[in-house]
Amino acid sequence: MSKKLSETLENTELEFLNSLVKIIILKDLDNIALINGKIESFKAGQEIEVSYWIAETLVNLNLAKFKEEEITLVNLSKIHWKETLPTSRQLPKLNKNFYCNLKRFLYRLSMEAKKEPSKLKDYEKALNISRDIINCRIRKIASLASSPSVPENILSNLTIEEMQLYEGLRNIIYEWKKTILSEEI
Repeated sequence: MSKKLSETLENTELEFLNSLVKIIILKDLDNIALINGKIESFKAGQEIEVSYWIAETLVNLNLAKFKEEEITLVNLSKIHWKETLPTSRQLPKLNKNFYCNLKRFLYRLSMEAKKEPSKLKDYEKALNISRDIINCRIRKIASLASSPSVPENILSNLTIEEMQLYEGLRNIIYEWKKTILSEEI
């Protein structure tokens, strides 16, 4: 992977970790020191907005749950179904944080599979579905990148990571065509 693409993906990950998400507190939390230096208490059932990395920590400690649904095997299967329809040449819109969430979902399943071997099938199924989704979308993005023009409404369905891939491929294809079709020898 190119250094620039790698850095862009790392930056996307950092932006995701610092993005605000809503969580619901599951247990009363007293005298919590916040980043801004304030001390606050939170009641069970209270909805708050915090950076993803804080939310993830609280969720892992069973002190909170995400308000919005995270990736599950069921909704991953729905995405897979939409992507692999024989007539589907469109790119269905994904959540802007799809790949960051997918990465965490697969990691969580792999950890569960290590603790409970019965979860291994779920992990393998999720991994295979994820690969299919990614491969379908890569094929569609490569096709778009080689097109002379792409409507903005189609590009708006790309995630940040996919947009980077699209722009990189588009530049490579443009340079390749320019070199091949050049009048110089």
